[in-house]
Amino acid sequence: AEGCINGLLPHLSQIVAILVPLLEDTCSLVRSITCWTLSRYSKWIVQDMGHPPGYAQFGNVLNGLLRRILDNNKRVQEAACSAFATLEEEAAEELSPWLDVILQHLMYAFGRYQRRNLRILYDAVGTLADAVGSELNEPKYLEILMPPLITKWQQLSDSDKDLFPLLECFTSIAQALGPG
Repeated sequence: AEGCINGLLPHLSQIVAILVPLLEDTCSLVRSITCWTLSRYSKWIVQDMGHPPGYAQFGNVLNGLLRRILDNNKRVQEAACSAFATLEEEAAEELSPWLDVILQHLMYAFGRYQRRNLRILYDAVGTLADAVGSELNEPKYLEILMPPLITKWQQLSDSDKDLFPLLECFTSIAQALGPG
């Protein structure tokens, strides 16, 4: 994406407009590769948020990735979660207006994901905490975020290999919340 961005930049909004509907394709491979492709352009999608069409397009990408995070196909879930983590890193505090819907989707995914994708989901939640920082420190967000994470923690033994990624997620959340 970076190697040809100068040539693509004038057409990026049109390219993204073509890609977003492909997130709903009947073929799981198309949905998966569309997530990956959108992640490759997330830096420019975020940079384009400064005007109303760019802001709307960011919302379309975000909502599309969130829907794919809840996909029935495990490979699509993985691609969407990874793409979302990339978008989070680029968007940072710009995600604040969408925190409620983001948390609802991510927490719902905890009930659907199996072991391998749970690790990616922990990373996405930790990345979200790093990205939005203290914006996360609201009771309404913590009421959505904490119960599924605590439930997962209670399900793991002290020797479980999945404990470390979960604790890393908790660390990011604790750092985002800050003291008090």
